[in-house]
Amino acid sequence: VSPPLENTEATRAANDPFIASPQTLSLEDCLSIALKENRLLKQSQNRVKIAQTKKEQLVATQLPTANVQVSKSHLSPHPSSASDQQDSQQLSISESFDPFGKFRSQKQAVNSNLKAAQEENNDYSLETAFLVTRAFYDVILAVELRQVASESVAQLTLHRDNTKALVDAGTAPDFDLIRAEVQLAAVQTTYIK
Repeated sequence: VSPPLENTEATRAANDPFIASPQTLSLEDCLSIALKENRLLKQSQNRVKIAQTKKEQLVATQLPTANVQVSKSHLSPHPSSASDQQDSQQLSISESFDPFGKFRSQKQAVNSNLKAAQEENNDYSLETAFLVTRAFYDVILAVELRQVASESVAQLTLHRDNTKALVDAGTAPDFDLIRAEVQLAAVQTTYIK
């Protein structure tokens, strides 16, 4: 007889790599994760790399090129005949010539594209940092507001109980009890939200 399998949430969380255990993150941790994992930011960084590569390719087309060829042929088994031997050497150097400024305009376009990609990347980084920072402080504010609401519910519950005791003793009117219950209900509604 095999023991029954435990199917508790804790057991599943421990065995499943996709269920993370809760942890406290600082603002720096949140920003680091967001900047590393943001899909739009990754795409923007790839566009910067592409623009940089295109710039390097354009510059490479304007660099001079050199070709060297050396060949030697020997056709006769007797080296005495000079006509049977062939020696050939060739050296060529070529350089691009741009008389009409085509390279300059292409370079300006490539530089503009690179700058636009870098600006877009910077914008995505700043936007991501802003949104994460705002969300981080919104969570902190929500936790604090929940604590304040919890304390208000406790205070108003105590006030309602004291008012009920006074009404039962005959030293306070029923209106005070109704007002305390309404105040408590309003704060409880806020606490639930």
